[in-house]
Amino acid sequence: MLNSIEKDLNENDLLTSINNSFDDYEGSFNDFMDEIPNLSYIKATGWGSFEDFERFKRILSNFNEIQRLIFGSVLLENPEMIALKEQLSEAKKIANQNKDRNNRTKELNKIKAIEKNIDELLKSESDVHLFDEDWVSKVKTFLDTFSPDRLNFRLLPLDDFGDFQILSNLKAEYMLEGNFENTIFTYGSRPNVKLTVLGIITSCPRNEDIRVHPSDEYLGAIESELSDESHFDKAFRNVFDSFEAFEKFFFVPNYPKIAISPIAIYREVMIKKK
Repeated sequence: MLNSIEKDLNENDLLTSINNSFDDYEGSFNDFMDEIPNLSYIKATGWGSFEDFERFKRILSNFNEIQRLIFGSVLLENPEMIALKEQLSEAKKIANQNKDRNNRTKELNKIKAIEKNIDELLKSESDVHLFDEDWVSKVKTFLDTFSPDRLNFRLLPLDDFGDFQILSNLKAEYMLEGNFENTIFTYGSRPNVKLTVLGIITSCPRNEDIRVHPSDEYLGAIESELSDESHFDKAFRNVFDSFEAFEKFFFVPNYPKIAISPIAIYREVMIKKK
């Protein structure tokens, strides 16, 4: 099916091979980038990486506990660690049995204090690195807001121009391996074999932005002459403008990166006829 799609696109002069086009191009890299916005469907092969934001949040959430498990194993016979763990176990038992709200709060604070002492002991006796829990929570909030359920694929088709990248947003339900975890286990987060992507360009920033901005209609407007509806509309557009600035941090391409809606991502095998 993929070969049929590629054949049909080629026959209608709709498909461009980025690798072949760049190799045959006689101008500069910047001149080549000026040609990209004129393309529709593209095919490219290069080094890629998968970015699963939900997986990242899960790892971030469990990072400290994993670190405690790994580095804590070397302090199993440490007398101070043994004493602290006994205190922690006893404090948790008392907190679970205590029905009084105020007393329970005191016991929970005591548990936090003991856990902090355990972490301090780990830091002093090992190379453990623990993230601040408040920082972890804030990062998760930021990711939940701007990149919920995001699966990304990033491809670098030109070895000598790493800043030119092709970005693709993936949908979990279309993963042939069943789920994204299987894809990671099969190829790795950053595959060590080159992959090929085929799709249509959906975002292609220029070196100089040529777009007309929706808020430009108010550039010459006199505030006192604007209607209530226009004031309201202008305020909301300013809010969306600020959102756009935030979104640039997360997979919104900036020059010379481009984004595509992928038809397929695969490892291409060329069969040579004898």
